[in-house]
Amino acid sequence: MNAKIKLLLLLTVLVCASSMLLAQPITREDITIGTGTDLARIPVDMYYKTSYFQMLIYPSDIDDFTGLITGIKFYNNFVSDLPGKDTKIWIQGTSMPSLLSGWVPLSDESRLVYDAPTHYPSGTNEIYFGFMEDFYHFDGRNLLITVQRPLDTDYHSTDDRFRTQTIGSNRARNYQSDYTEMDPYNPDNTGSLSGAFPMTTLVAIPITPAQISGTVTEDGEPLAGVSVALDGTDYAVTTDAEGEYELSLLPPGSYSLLFSKQGYQTVALEIVLGEGDELVIDQSIEQLSMVSIHGQIIASDTLMGLEGAFLAFIGYAPYAASTDADGNFVVSNVFAGQSYSYTITAPGYSNLVGEIEVGDTDFDMGTLTMNEVTSPPQSVSATIDGGDSYVTITWNAPTNHDWQLGDSMDANRAFEGYEVHRLRVGQEDDPASWQLLTDEIVTETYFEDHDWYNLSGGNYRWAVKSIYTNGVSSLAAISNSIIKEGGIGLITGIIINLDAEGISGATISAGEFSTTSNEQGNYSLEVVAGSYHVMITAPRYHPFEFTDVVVEAEGTVTLNAILQPTSNSDLTSPELVSSITGISPNPFNPQTSISFEISKAGMISLEILNVRGQKLKTIHEGYMEAGAHRITFDANETNPPLGSGLYFLRLRSQDAIDMRKMVLSK
Repeated sequence: MNAKIKLLLLLTVLVCASSMLLAQPITREDITIGTGTDLARIPVDMYYKTSYFQMLIYPSDIDDFTGLITGIKFYNNFVSDLPGKDTKIWIQGTSMPSLLSGWVPLSDESRLVYDAPTHYPSGTNEIYFGFMEDFYHFDGRNLLITVQRPLDTDYHSTDDRFRTQTIGSNRARNYQSDYTEMDPYNPDNTGSLSGAFPMTTLVAIPITPAQISGTVTEDGEPLAGVSVALDGTDYAVTTDAEGEYELSLLPPGSYSLLFSKQGYQTVALEIVLGEGDELVIDQSIEQLSMVSIHGQIIASDTLMGLEGAFLAFIGYAPYAASTDADGNFVVSNVFAGQSYSYTITAPGYSNLVGEIEVGDTDFDMGTLTMNEVTSPPQSVSATIDGGDSYVTITWNAPTNHDWQLGDSMDANRAFEGYEVHRLRVGQEDDPASWQLLTDEIVTETYFEDHDWYNLSGGNYRWAVKSIYTNGVSSLAAISNSIIKEGGIGLITGIIINLDAEGISGATISAGEFSTTSNEQGNYSLEVVAGSYHVMITAPRYHPFEFTDVVVEAEGTVTLNAILQPTSNSDLTSPELVSSITGISPNPFNPQTSISFEISKAGMISLEILNVRGQKLKTIHEGYMEAGAHRITFDANETNPPLGSGLYFLRLRSQDAIDMRKMVLSK
């Protein structure tokens, strides 16, 4: 449920959502499941450094309770007095009848309701876990309760136990380890299945659910198949043959009630449900109006209408059409006021895709141009020949070298040959900077670049395009790079620590060349043009390296680096108190769960850096309370998505900076 619904739900316990205000005290009740006749190390196992536990609570266990759950109690019988033990509790509804098939992975539906250091006193005690956020239980499903003891540095007595009982054989699962913390979102198949679970008390506020019923009509006649739903929730039904519907077991709150059906206008009603309300809402809906979509498709090579192009529209409803002899098309009886994506295909031409917003009038797509299909050469290779006097470029013919068009197409469009260009590394995305080497189209699948001998030092590649009639060329296929030695280039940059302070005296090495950074961390290193492995080292810091660094004659390459300390105690910066406590899994693909500890409330940032220290993604930036936290990071949510490789996770808080390695393995 969203925050708005939660607020109104709490208010409706005190205020009936009708025209009359009824002041009532909040009624809390304890619902206890089990008798606690046994003792076991569940749901938290202090004999191991980490534990993980799941159990099912069935509706019959709680007398079909509906309402708010504000906390939970377990009952311990410890020989140890254990303050400050981190504990996490999740709760969710589930249709799983048992845990026989394995752990239930946590998901967006799972609610983290408790996450704090907890005191487990010695002796026999009732331990109360007050929820950070109340949990709404209205749907009549089973409750799944998950309890985790995050990985600790200590373990304690085997006699630190909880009051338990055993009912059945498959309603609970338990895991413990001294080494590996279970990942709640991707649990493995370890652990044991049983019917043992702790004596549990749910601290709850009972609330009587509400109900909505009624009839949906069109022009006074019952309308079947209409979806009736509370927007933003899972509460939805469909009208029967008599147009009738009923939504039951609804939590009080403020909602948008939606009536929708294919081909009809959607109606949204704003309603407020009070505790125990039984509303009757009848609604009439009307059909959508219809319009047409029209336009023309032309060919890029002839700029004439293209006959036989096929158009497919996907959206509120699917539609299809083909162009006539002049390239014109019309799609009739299209639902108005909707969005549609389209794909246009034609033999010998690249597909056209796009989206349109269709209003209440006929939609004109205008004139669309389809580009002729071309195919680049394959496997372009460059090698030095003639004692370093020239470079030979070879390639294979495009996959459609024998490309033939259908009878309805222009049979004069044909493959003619190739053109060859030279470029410097780094110019691949700037064709305007390339040098054309072939004054005329060549038909062979090789070319000799005899200007190589006179070129200045640098790193070069060659691009080959397929050429077709009517001035059509393919995308370029680009060769490997070849370095021409000669000339002097420059490597410059700045070396800093995690506090963005310059590191003085760092050594920067590139092959036989080396230098050191100044007091501000700046450096400048002259090298002979070529390709280098650059290594950066400094006392009390981990080394940093760059591979395949290409320096061209009279060119400058900038390499900046952030060095990570080998030990926090070696540095004069403040001791790291807030810290990253876990990245699991690591390596990961594409998601991983990040755990970290904040020593005191304040502004923090959590960032992903590349191996050069450049920030790629800010995962979180803002105020955060002190304590343990967990955030899920998805490598596909960066722009662009991250590729496989080594990255750094950096945590910045008011009192500390911490950094950890993380490996993405796709």
